[in-house]
Amino acid sequence: PYGPENTFLQVQAFLNSKGFPVPAALAQEGKTGHILLQDLGDETLLLSLSKTMSSDVIRRYYEKVMGILIKLH
Repeated sequence: PYGPENTFLQVQAFLNSKGFPVPAALAQEGKTGHILLQDLGDETLLLSLSKTMSSDVIRRYYEKVMGILIKLH
């Protein structure tokens, strides 16, 4: 059941094609389904935004992100 049809890889490829920063799949083991992913670091979106934006602006961004995620579902 593992391989190119892997749901995680399909979502990763879709988000990547839309310009979202997603970790690259560097390698995959077909029999076990293990995937080696690129490390995007320790900084969360909240931490990154809080360096330059107010909590009200951050909340609006999170609401937009949630709306996009709901539409993707």
